[in-house]
Amino acid sequence: MSTAKRVLIVVTSHDRIDENHPTGLWFEEFATPYQEFIAQGFEVVVASPRGGNIPIDPTSEPKPEEAAKAAQARGVLRNTLPLNEIAGAAKFDAIFLPGGHGTMFDLPDNTKLQQLLGEFAGENKVVAAVCHGPPVSSMHVWPMAPHSSQAKPSPPSPTTRSAKSN
Repeated sequence: MSTAKRVLIVVTSHDRIDENHPTGLWFEEFATPYQEFIAQGFEVVVASPRGGNIPIDPTSEPKPEEAAKAAQARGVLRNTLPLNEIAGAAKFDAIFLPGGHGTMFDLPDNTKLQQLLGEFAGENKVVAAVCHGPPVSSMHVWPMAPHSSQAKPSPPSPTTRSAKSN
């Protein structure tokens, strides 16, 4: 049995704001944390609402000179697990939600994601997000946390959210 910490990263499957504006995951907001998790010896599982290949916001594509460094992260995004295949928070130590405009379309009302966020919060596990990820994680997670005699964490304040916008 592995003793490595396990991180679940949930990314968007959504690829358009409208017919004239493609979108998706903001690549750097996934790639940098993913690479750091791997470098620290964490086991990383990447899931998305539909599974499979993830759309990358075209304005966040790595520059040609950065492409080789990002190749492993890019490769992982070609074959994500469908979110519904994640049984629950029990096998993970943390959940991370990277940003990108696509997250605002398919993650806020995703019942499986909201269930998972409630489990992570209820078990006092790490719930982390960047840029467009915090609104997704704070929309429903706190009321859904299971009841216990322990105090629940407070929802993140607006000042803890990233000032960077895509």
